[in-house]
Amino acid sequence: MNRTLPPLGAPPKVTLPPTTDTTLPNGLRVVACRLPSVPLVQAHLALPVHPTDEHELAALEVLTAALPNRSQAGERLEHIGGSLNSSRRGAWLGLSATCPASRLPLLADTLAQTLTPSAPSPAGTDEARDKVIRQAQLAAAQPGQVSQQALLRHLYGTVPLPLLPLASPAHLREIAAQEVAAVHRRLVRPQQAMLVVVGDLDPETAVQMLQRRLSSWEPGAGDKHTRAANCPAPATPALQHEQQSGWVQTHLRLAAPGIDREHPQFPALSLASVAFGGYFSSRLVSVLREQLGLAYRVESAFTDHLDRLLIGIEADTATTATGPALRKLLRELDRFAHEGPTRQEIDAALRYMTGVTALSLASQSGLASTLLSHLTLGQPLDWLVTFARRLQDVSAAEVKQAAGTFYAPARFGGVIVGDLKNFEMSGPDDGND
Repeated sequence: MNRTLPPLGAPPKVTLPPTTDTTLPNGLRVVACRLPSVPLVQAHLALPVHPTDEHELAALEVLTAALPNRSQAGERLEHIGGSLNSSRRGAWLGLSATCPASRLPLLADTLAQTLTPSAPSPAGTDEARDKVIRQAQLAAAQPGQVSQQALLRHLYGTVPLPLLPLASPAHLREIAAQEVAAVHRRLVRPQQAMLVVVGDLDPETAVQMLQRRLSSWEPGAGDKHTRAANCPAPATPALQHEQQSGWVQTHLRLAAPGIDREHPQFPALSLASVAFGGYFSSRLVSVLREQLGLAYRVESAFTDHLDRLLIGIEADTATTATGPALRKLLRELDRFAHEGPTRQEIDAALRYMTGVTALSLASQSGLASTLLSHLTLGQPLDWLVTFARRLQDVSAAEVKQAAGTFYAPARFGGVIVGDLKNFEMSGPDDGND
């Protein structure tokens, strides 16, 4: 039986559907896209929030948990099969909502009532506060969160406030309804906020309707622009151990400085990142996990620490395999920096990135979240389209150069978190090079 796979076809062309991009009188930027794949509408909103201290961060977390339950329109939205969710990620507060396309005005009313400051009920505040306290306690017990916070402390000393996943339970217990109302008035403003609406709609008509329905969300008093949070430079590269007695896994967390997404080398660095550890057929996954069985999970990816992009490498391994896994990871990192990816690895990474981009634009929720993500990074609306073209123009030599420049082991620092009583960095050669 012939099992030869047919050749791959041409990569899909990345395009944006009909789109309207405008800024409303209250300062809210609205992007509306027509994608009538299903008779629904997806709305994703993000606004910058910069609490001044952990107490205000705690009030913001309680507000975030309470937002979906604050409006009568939100209850009506649920009754027709819609939904409203809220979250904070770094320095951004996000809302996501969905509803049948014919009920877009109700979705707009829900957003308006949710975002416009009003007096919160003490009972609603208590319920939201208790929910966030439970979440904070659970998060503090998660090994992945423990390792992430260890890496942040290693990189920055004092962890920048927006990078904390949640405020501490001690601060959360102090929050009352009046403090939630105060943080709503101060931080939840339409200036610099962005709303992406995607679905079975006419973009121009949708924007006009949103302008009318969201007019009650007015700019607050004071400065028109929220001051952006900056991340300090990471510490000098070094590898730090953190003992966690009783852990049955060890977490390896490494990081190195990246570059701005508008940098001429960013497309080449992106392909290098994917080839090294960005997907299931990447080099790290193939060697450490599939060939040698040294890691349960391993990946390399970009991560945004506020205004700073870092190259991250993560691996989860058994306690007894910590030394061999770390040694092999560092050798692969060194080999990747010196030799770079092969032509085959580069081509596979390009096909993967092109396919993932096309998939992210194929669904309403995927398109909405992808566009909003790039807007929050300060990129133009068509960045995905132009970046896909830039990837096609990258040469193998440019990818190898990026690998040599940015994946040199000396650039990486990080933490080893686990039960390290018997850990030894030195050891015999582990696996085949």
